[in-house]
Order: sequence, then structure tokens, then C-alpha cells
Amino acid sequence: MASPPSDEKEFKIKGAASNKSSSSPPASTPDKTDDQRDDASVNVKTPVAEAEEGNPTASKAKGKKTEPDEQELKAKYRWYKCEAVDPASGEKVEWFVHKDTEESRWDEPNESFWLFDTETQDADVAAGLQQTLKARAKAKGIDLPDGYGGYVPQIHGPYDAKASYVKWHERKAEAEAAAAAEQTRAALPGAATYESTMTLNRFTGHAQRSGLGPERHSDSAKASRQMNAFFDPDAAANSHDGRSLKEERKGQYQTRKQIEEHKRVNKQKKEAKRRAKFLN
Repeated sequence: MASPPSDEKEFKIKGAASNKSSSSPPASTPDKTDDQRDDASVNVKTPVAEAEEGNPTASKAKGKKTEPDEQELKAKYRWYKCEAVDPASGEKVEWFVHKDTEESRWDEPNESFWLFDTETQDADVAAGLQQTLKARAKAKGIDLPDGYGGYVPQIHGPYDAKASYVKWHERKAEAEAAAAAEQTRAALPGAATYESTMTLNRFTGHAQRSGLGPERHSDSAKASRQMNAFFDPDAAANSHDGRSLKEERKGQYQTRKQIEEHKRVNKQKKEAKRRAKFLN
């Protein structure tokens, strides 16, 4: 049998070598399972990420601050506005109550408040959180003083004689009238404190007239009582503006006739004393 040519023999040898090499993988071939595991770990997405990817508005809302719910607002604002009808007059009465401290007041508080629902005995969530009159006025560019709860035309509109702000003006007028009456009464002597004073004897404890204490027996008091029997010492002391007799006569000058008369009288007194000395 004729042998194949050298080129065909060489081709068969190379083909066998290539089949042999393909049966055993080379050591430098990378592990496909490791690559697949790495790709799977990179591409895994959490449910939150999938939800945000499906809803773009959710990712935008994530960065915004959420508004407080009803429970948080109820825990923060504890004032409630209550309404009732007076059975005597038939008028609507409004007042404010603090849920924790049970403090009751006529005027609005300094913070937002709720409307009280008599059916649920809780805040009227449907009506929402009510703003104070000062906050509503500030939103319209009106600056109201603290504690003012009266009529504001820009907010209340036409004047209503049965509105709650009418009661505020009535209470303010009553308070001002009471304060004015108190000042008038305090200005009257003896009417401010309704007090009286009684003098008691320190030894017997009995009531006695004022002025009968130890001051009655002082030297000045005794001298004043003795002089009162003959003249008015107070009027005499005030007649010369409190000056002494020497000061009172210091500015007085005698005439020539008064001086001669004074010398004559003194001479007669001396002569009478001399004669009385020899006669005795």
C-alpha cells in the first residue's frame, strides 16, 4: 500500500495534537462561575430601589420633609375651642380649654387651637387646625397688639352684633369700668382699706381714748395744759412766727418820750425801795 504524501501525514499529526490539546483546558482559562457570581452581586437590586426605579416621584419625595400627621399635631397643640348655647339668653358662648391643665379662659391662646367636637369628645380634625386672630391678621399685613380679640374689618368683614368679638369688647369695657371705680374708691380717705384703730391701756387692756398714754404725762404736755387754762399757747407761739421775745423786740426802737418815761419809772421804783428800807 502506498504511503500518503508527507504533507498529508503532517496535517494528520497536527490535527491530532490540536484535538488532544482541546480535551484538557489550559490553566490560564478564567473560571466562568466566578465571573457570573460577580455580575450577579453587582446587578442585585433591593425592593426599595426597584420601587423608586418604577416610581420616579418616590425618589424625589425621599429628600423632602414629610408633614406631621394628625397625632403629632394633637400632641403639640392642646388648646380646644368650645361652643355652647346659654339656656337663659339663648346666645352662643365660646371659650377655650387646655386639655392637659384644664385651664379655661375667654380670650384666644397664643398658639393655634382645635375646634372641640361634642360627638367624638375630641378635636374636629375635619375642620383642621385653627389659626389665632393675630396670625391671620399678620398674614394680611396687620399688626395687632398682644391679647387683642376684638373686631378686625379686614378679617371679620361686616360687623355682626352676635359674633364672639362683641363679647370681647364688652368684657374689656367692664374691666376698664371696674378699674376706674377701684381707683376712685381708693382715692377717698378711709375707704381704701376699711380699717379702724382702737387704743388700749397697756396695764388694764381696756379701750381708752387716744392721747391718754404716757405722752400725756410729759413735761411739755403738762405745761401746755396749764397754759391752756389762761390762753391759747399755740396761737401765741404762731403770732410772732416762732421768734423769741428778744428777737421780736430786737427791731423795735423807742422814742425820746418813751425813754424819759422809762427812766422816771425806774427812779420812782428805786426811791420807793430806799424809803422802805429806812421805814423798816
